[in-house]
Amino acid sequence: MPVFGLAVLALVIVLSVHVCQTGRSMMWLPVIWLLPVLGSLIYVLVEMLPQLFRGEGVVSLEAAREARQRDVTRNRRDDLQWRRRGGQGELSPPRSGEAHRAARMFRPPKDPLREGMIHDKLKRAEEALATHRYDAAVDLFAAARQGFFADSPDIVFGLARAHFGRGDLDAALNLLDELVTGRPAFQPHAVAILKARVLAKQGDVAAAVALLDAILGQTGNLEGRRLEAQYRRAEILWQSGAMDEAVAALTELTRHEQLFRVNDDERQWVRLAGQALQAIS
Repeated sequence: MPVFGLAVLALVIVLSVHVCQTGRSMMWLPVIWLLPVLGSLIYVLVEMLPQLFRGEGVVSLEAAREARQRDVTRNRRDDLQWRRRGGQGELSPPRSGEAHRAARMFRPPKDPLREGMIHDKLKRAEEALATHRYDAAVDLFAAARQGFFADSPDIVFGLARAHFGRGDLDAALNLLDELVTGRPAFQPHAVAILKARVLAKQGDVAAAVALLDAILGQTGNLEGRRLEAQYRRAEILWQSGAMDEAVAALTELTRHEQLFRVNDDERQWVRLAGQALQAIS
């Protein structure tokens, strides 16, 4: 048993180093350390074997940057030679296959949904959300929600946000209810705020306002989301035609910065409230 334990510890250390050196998602570290045997096996199957089968080998970030820099330098030199010849003819092939191997190493995947690691898909999905490309966000989050990550609350919540942005209200609500029942400890205030927005879009304004009132009735800053909840409540009232209540809520929100210290994330809701008041008046 001591030998087995040392072997497992050595494997955990090696895989942890591999995660850091190759730029894998840091979410793998707790998986490997908390589930040393099963987590290590999953990491090897999900991250290492597909790469080896593609014949790419294991490349550290430093080596990858060096290879890319050598390739860029060589391309600049070849381009300069081509310009000096007046752009006539074709360049002779590189003296070695190193540039070709580097180009193949960094070739973008043909299918971004099927190729690439899980953290790459999530990064592209968040970028799609930020630029309001909701169709792409839905596809990317859905592609990431596979296998070991099928029940990942981050992915489920991201998929719910993408469906909401696209207008798939029923799909968004089902995903949010899945989080409420299955992962109640995951960002409960953020989930509740989005659920209230979905309910309001579906026409159930009373349920949406009641849900936000329940959140605002709690103590504390609601994990930094109290001002967001206040703004969304005022927004729903405004959109439903309850202008007097909306103006009162927005006015209270704009005064918050004068009475309390706010951070940058909270300040955006104060600014949006001010813009909404100007639009109403």
